[in-house]
Amino acid sequence: LTENGIERIDLLKIDIEGADGIAMKPFFANAPKNLYPKLIFIETIGDLDFNGLGYKLIKKMKSGDCIFELQNT
Repeated sequence: LTENGIERIDLLKIDIEGADGIAMKPFFANAPKNLYPKLIFIETIGDLDFNGLGYKLIKKMKSGDCIFELQNT
């Protein structure tokens, strides 16, 4: 992202057939906090602790999809 001049992410939608949380772990382990998406629409959380990352669950769909919002920290 930095290499391409991206300074912020407003919304990230991820759906990679059950590996969503697994795929996001390296991002959260390495990305600066200013690149954390303001909203995340995710199908499968896995063992990612969104609360610990500063997010709040704002909507859980009947399908199980979730929307998380980054809280001001």
